[in-house]
Amino acid sequence: WRDYTLIGAFMLGYLLVIAFSSFAQAERFHQPALPFILMFAAWGVGNVYNKVKGYFYLYMIFLVFVILFWGWFKLSGKGMIA
Repeated sequence: WRDYTLIGAFMLGYLLVIAFSSFAQAERFHQPALPFILMFAAWGVGNVYNKVKGYFYLYMIFLVFVILFWGWFKLSGKGMIA
């Protein structure tokens, strides 16, 4: 994990700044973090082996909650959800 802490912290920090700023909700501000997200995805796909394949379903459940939360966050920021 020490090899990936810096790039992960940058990606997470950049996306959090975008998420909590009220003026930068456009998708164009998400583009600078996209190469880092793709690098993490490629690394994850390249390092899949039988021992960790069982975590895939947990990961998918986690993604469902993240997508629901993100949609709620975006809609409440625009005043569409009370």
